[in-house]
Amino acid sequence: MLLNLPTEERFAKIDFLRGSAIFFMLTAHINVVFVKEYNFILDRLIWWGTTVSFSTFLFCFAYIYGLKLSDNKKINLKKQVKRMLLLLFIYYVAAYLSYYFLFNGISIDQFHSILTFQYLPVFTEFIIPFFLYIILILIFSPVLKKLLKRPIVFILISFIIYFLGGWLYTLDGGGDFLTVVKTLMVGNGHTHSYGVLSYFPTFVFGFIAGGTQKSSVGKSPALLIFIMCSILFVFLRISGLSLWYRFPPSILFLLYGIIYSFGVVLLYKYISQASVLNKYFIFLGNRALFIFLVNVILILGLSSFLNHATFAAETVWLIQFLIIISISLVTYFYDKVATVWQRKKI
Repeated sequence: MLLNLPTEERFAKIDFLRGSAIFFMLTAHINVVFVKEYNFILDRLIWWGTTVSFSTFLFCFAYIYGLKLSDNKKINLKKQVKRMLLLLFIYYVAAYLSYYFLFNGISIDQFHSILTFQYLPVFTEFIIPFFLYIILILIFSPVLKKLLKRPIVFILISFIIYFLGGWLYTLDGGGDFLTVVKTLMVGNGHTHSYGVLSYFPTFVFGFIAGGTQKSSVGKSPALLIFIMCSILFVFLRISGLSLWYRFPPSILFLLYGIIYSFGVVLLYKYISQASVLNKYFIFLGNRALFIFLVNVILILGLSSFLNHATFAAETVWLIQFLIIISISLVTYFYDKVATVWQRKKI
């Protein structure tokens, strides 16, 4: 089985966009774990990766579902259940490995906390929202399909839900179960969690971009949204009405990922002319879930092996290069072996 989320139809620009998010994620993770002292460039790489990676992943995810619904394709329940189970499997494997590498062991209590989502280990927390978004799509696909025809209304609803999430964030969870629900839906304190409601505008923008892909005016909504979001971004930056804040995400924070995603989609025709970069990011984008798992094993595993040592910037650059090359090679050979295995089954 190829350890990758299946899609019935691939688009180079979305694979490229997803691949770029993977690359930014890897650089951010490596630098966070191994950097010893402040370095402007490495710090900017961490900031950029933490700012746009999840939003870009979510944009690509929603784009594909928006495209399916706009084509009047039925959401295959069996395939979606398999996708959800695969996401959960990868999450738990990565989560337990993450905790083990960070703390050199795991207790029964911590095992239970991870199992019940009371504790979300680092580098793994952004998998769960995709599981929840699939449930949302399965339940509300008829409504989402109708809203695709009214993008302005859809966007307004997404921001109403976003602000509702912001209000719910201020409330006390009130017990373990409700605290878990709150954490997964809107976040909780400074917990590293990507609330489904908090990121709903990003989901909707990706959904609209995919839903208008094959229409005769497919580019116009994307361009208009890109321009309007850019204007809003500049206004918020100048006025200071919204600041960069990650947990929960501020509007300004969300706009970084939304503008980047639309920018790549709109300019991909020109970006793709950088042939080597284009092929490499598409390669990464096609194997996102596998790379996510390998990234946890290799980065945190190496950190544990080195007793969580940190290094000067020059050494971190070398570590970054070696880890990214290693992950790329492991992914390449895994892909080859898995492809041969699948052919033999046929």
